[in-house]
Amino acid sequence: MLIPKPREPIKNNKYKHMKSRTKIFTALAAILICFSFTNNAIAQHKKYKVKQHVKKHHKRHFRPSQAKPVAHYKYSYRGKRGKVVRKVGVGFTGIPFRGVHFRFHRGVWYKPRGKRFVVIAAPLSIRVRVLPIGYKKIRVGARPYYYYYGTYYQKAENSDEYEVVAAPVNAEVDALPKGYKIVKVRGLEYYKLDNVYYEPKITDNDERFYVVVNDPTK
Repeated sequence: MLIPKPREPIKNNKYKHMKSRTKIFTALAAILICFSFTNNAIAQHKKYKVKQHVKKHHKRHFRPSQAKPVAHYKYSYRGKRGKVVRKVGVGFTGIPFRGVHFRFHRGVWYKPRGKRFVVIAAPLSIRVRVLPIGYKKIRVGARPYYYYYGTYYQKAENSDEYEVVAAPVNAEVDALPKGYKIVKVRGLEYYKLDNVYYEPKITDNDERFYVVVNDPTK
């Protein structure tokens, strides 16, 4: 009688496939984690480089200028003496004086010329009720003056108005309107505006100002 040989255990093919798939998924997960980490590192490196670049560019762009201010730096946006315009800005004040209808706008005086207007030096003794915004109060001796755009004002007696007066000798101002001329007299430099001479000065802090002086040509 033939005795049958014992059968060898049959390997589970399904189990083998599952084990193989697990290994594949594990490998793929490891690859994805490595790829994600690499991309993140590259992105952070680029971001750091961009920040550094922007910081350097910011410093270059806002580097302070060493240029010295000109005498009219404060009034560079105002019309210079003698400039002709078609119309005066909105909100001007009309002031009749000695037969002429002057116009006063933001501290600048205008005189009619035909259908246009010309920027002028304020006529002496003309009055205004309100001083222009940005005026400077200065003192010459014990007398107070109010200065703006090359014009000097004083409080009129027995009145709430301010009267235009001649430039007082020794008055110190921080700026002049455009339209001045730089002249040299006996080797010294002066700024001439409205027939008034100004001598430029510099403080210990390198700040410029201008002093009214007597006519040096006389």
